[in-house]
Amino acid sequence: MTVRRATVVDLPLMLDIARASYGVQFDEDKAREFGLRTLMSPEIAAFLDDDAFCMVGLSEYFWERQKRANCMFTAVRKAQVWQAVKTVRAALQWSRSKGASSFHIGEETGMDMGVIAKRLGLAKDRPSYRIDLRSPQHRFWMRAA
Repeated sequence: MTVRRATVVDLPLMLDIARASYGVQFDEDKAREFGLRTLMSPEIAAFLDDDAFCMVGLSEYFWERQKRANCMFTAVRKAQVWQAVKTVRAALQWSRSKGASSFHIGEETGMDMGVIAKRLGLAKDRPSYRIDLRSPQHRFWMRAA
């Protein structure tokens, strides 16, 4: 199969690919709900082939003068992240056609995106920071502030 834009009809195939990609970390009910919401949004697109897919969303922030495209989720069937290169490339093209001036991809799901970034010439972006709001450390720091 060549890369094409995914629709709600493709959700079972996408869930199958995500299940193979993420194994025990995969919550099918949440993924199905997320997939339905995102596939019906005009600001989000998913691109699919036999073994991989990439979801990308557009956003606009008041502190920027342009649209930003964010890779929201990527999954591959055979645990080889390079399989997703074609789907990410399609997401890049769609993003450009929708007026996005930048494309951002991260590793929130734990997948090493370095291979894709290198293959497509993406530059390393600034770091991000986070804290687990359920952790005892968070409660300590909130009291100390």
